Amino acid sequence: MLFNLKLIMSGIICGIILFQTSVIAPYVFKYLDQIQIRDLLRAIFPKFFLYILLLASLSLVVGILDNVKFDIQTVIASLTVVLSILCYIIIPSTNEAKDNNNQKRFKFLHNLSVISTVIIFLTNLSLAFVNI
Repeated sequence: MLFNLKLIMSGIICGIILFQTSVIAPYVFKYLDQIQIRDLLRAIFPKFFLYILLLASLSLVVGILDNVKFDIQTVIASLTVVLSILCYIIIPSTNEAKDNNNQKRFKFLHNLSVISTVIIFLTNLSLAFVNI
């Protein structure tokens, strides 16, 4: 039963990321002006990473309580916790770089966030294939 819970939490993490990238982002850039886009994204992304952090933390606790050892799920949950914290922490610096038109710094921080999110997505998705 705990195994299913861990898998469900990884699935929800993947779902959140897919929803953000395939539904929210395209419509935001299509229908809103620059000020609205800025305000909406600055409201969404902290919560986005906090929800991922919460789910990953729960998955990590369940994994540790279930196995009392490190297995692939525990490693992926740990990685997800670390990367979601990193992404959350760099949000203010990313916003500041954008506001100050520091394109080099903004691009670096944004790419770091995107790459981290892709890693979170792919590693959590991989759990479905590892556990078939």
